Amino acid sequence: MKSIAALFLALALTPSGVSKKIYHKDWIDFNKNGVKDVYEDPKAPSTASGR
Repeated sequence: MKSIAALFLALALTPSGVSKKIYHKDWIDFNKNGVKDVYEDPKAPSTASGR
């Protein structure tokens, strides 16, 4: 149990490096690549036929 607590403490104290912005004005960058992909664009037309 101590090792789990130590692991969480180490992760909490470790700097995460470069924090990438995932929340943009009109979309969320789910895969954090900095590019708006089709599945991240809520305004993209749906390809589902509804059948």
